[in-house]
Amino acid sequence: MARILVFTGNGKGKTTAALGLAVRALGHGLRVWIRHFVKSDAEVGEFRFLSAIDGLTISQCGQGFLPRAGSPALQPHRQAAEEGWQSTLAEFAENRHDIYILDELCIALDKKLLPEEEVLQTLTALPESCVVVVTGRGASARLCEAADTVTEMMCRKHAYEAGIPAQVGVEK
Repeated sequence: MARILVFTGNGKGKTTAALGLAVRALGHGLRVWIRHFVKSDAEVGEFRFLSAIDGLTISQCGQGFLPRAGSPALQPHRQAAEEGWQSTLAEFAENRHDIYILDELCIALDKKLLPEEEVLQTLTALPESCVVVVTGRGASARLCEAADTVTEMMCRKHAYEAGIPAQVGVEK
């Protein structure tokens, strides 16, 4: 079974931790593949920077912030997630990377954009040589149980609550 790491919780740092792991892996000559399942802004700093790094492939399949559950506006998000998952399956089949980072996949599962059972079956069937990092709020108990490492980020205080907007280089 693949090595599975989950970075979840309501605090900042889930994607940042995964990207730190990617930097570490790249420093060892490993090949890294990153898929953003909810994010859609190719102008965020990490996407702009990482797009130019040899040995790293990064892509987005998301539609941005999700509408409330039950909204008809959720359907394009579901379709984008499904298309992203199908291309992720193709990447797994190619087996060209050492580390796969599935950013915000927890959210896609929690919001029912993708079927959890299928995703779990896929992740747990990957070869032992594969490392998968899954990030996002709302990691399920089943995903956490399947993982080797689970880190929960906790927010004690956030600048946004004090009216401080997202800052380039810090939150975007």
